Amino acid sequence: MSFFYKIFLIFIFSFYLTVGTFAAIGPEELPELKEKVYYNISPTRPSIGDNVEIDVEMYGAEIKNSNFVWKIAGRIVQESVGGNRLKFVLSEKTTVEVKITTGNSVVIGRSFDFDPKKIIIVWESKTNTPPFYKGKPFYSKESNLILNAINIDQPNPLTNVYNNYTWKVDSTVKGKDSGVGYSSYVHKGDILGLEPLFTVTMSGISSAKDKAVTSYESQSQLRVQAFTTEIFTYEKSPLLGVLFNKMVKTQYKLNKSEATIVSYPVNYSLSSSLSGIYEWYINDVKINSNSNELSFKRTRDNDQSRLTLKIDNVNAILQSKTVSYIVDTTR
Repeated sequence: MSFFYKIFLIFIFSFYLTVGTFAAIGPEELPELKEKVYYNISPTRPSIGDNVEIDVEMYGAEIKNSNFVWKIAGRIVQESVGGNRLKFVLSEKTTVEVKITTGNSVVIGRSFDFDPKKIIIVWESKTNTPPFYKGKPFYSKESNLILNAINIDQPNPLTNVYNNYTWKVDSTVKGKDSGVGYSSYVHKGDILGLEPLFTVTMSGISSAKDKAVTSYESQSQLRVQAFTTEIFTYEKSPLLGVLFNKMVKTQYKLNKSEATIVSYPVNYSLSSSLSGIYEWYINDVKINSNSNELSFKRTRDNDQSRLTLKIDNVNAILQSKTVSYIVDTTR
């Protein structure tokens, strides 16, 4: 055997030995790559009352040979071999923990923090009501409706502006009225008086800490009824002023020589009750009076007259109302 042939055999033997050595320390022998675990949460940011599902996927270890221990708020709710899925109903702030022991006795743990927010929508309408009216101004056609999303879990819900709000009217997302701090939305009513479904979704702005998965999202829906405009009329006393405890009904008994009545628009979107257009009629004859007050005298007994009032809003063509009263002078 020649010298060069011996050198060639030594080189070949060293090459195979080197390849075998590299194959023995390949990726499958690195402990950090042996088990890969992925967690799927549905929905990704659940709200209160949602059915939450956490599903575990594993690569490098058999699920059927792995033991899963699930805890909710520190209490074991499920423990089984191959139990890689947990389902529960989210009712409050909750911490879910899972401990996985593989068939190779490798222990893997993870925790998930769910912090759903209780959010409500409070609405107000910029419409008119009479003085000392104890009721709430109602939403009407062509009036503005102000919606406020309030997170009642916050210590001071009215000052919490560090959330992202997404407003939706029916199926349309209001992109220009959504974003961080947009907790209020102003809706302009249409002439049809439709009652859309308002939806607001609030999501927190946070980052995951360590291995905990944080989730901040809540949703609330509201449908507001559209009311018609009304006219409330009261008697006015020279000494006591407007008698708000004595509303004039369809028939008004005039048992004095002179009387004054005052009318107020209700559910109108007027800057003030005096900014409406008032038209008064007595027996269908128009009186030149653009005021919410009308005074009249008793001319004869045992008589009835029809008093009619119409109030219009020049900025909203459908905000109009006409009422009639029978003025009775029968003794």
